[in-house]
Amino acid sequence: MRRAKKVLLILGVLTVCLQAQTIDLNGKVSGHNGKPVHGAIVTLKSKGLKDTTNENGLYSLNGVFTGVNSAVKHFGKETVYLKNGIIAVNLANPTSVVTELFDMQGKQLSKTVKNYASPGEYSFALSELPFVENMMIVRVSVGNQTASFRYLPYKKYNS
Repeated sequence: MRRAKKVLLILGVLTVCLQAQTIDLNGKVSGHNGKPVHGAIVTLKSKGLKDTTNENGLYSLNGVFTGVNSAVKHFGKETVYLKNGIIAVNLANPTSVVTELFDMQGKQLSKTVKNYASPGEYSFALSELPFVENMMIVRVSVGNQTASFRYLPYKKYNS
């Protein structure tokens, strides 16, 4: 039962938005005691990729795809989206906009507050930030509505 919960947690974490068409994910599955989990199945269901962890708990998911994932959230006339590593907010009315970035352990890496944003589009490239190397959570609040995205920057791992 514990193994199933761990695999489900990993599946949730691996639902990613990529800015390129190549997936090259490597990682390690550890139990609550910190020891590697051998034989766990790690799946990126949306892309049909899966691997079984080795005796050291290591896995590797690799693939090339013709489409790029994007994520869009609508709040009435306001829209927030993440596409190709760009976060964009389209405002129909003046409102506050708060953008926060977190690592996968929940530590806040960055927070930007715009108390009064005029109508229009605001965007920034996540890949241009100096600390963006690993998967992270992007949370954007528009007024009293919040959207969250997972973001994994593209980088080519050398094997």
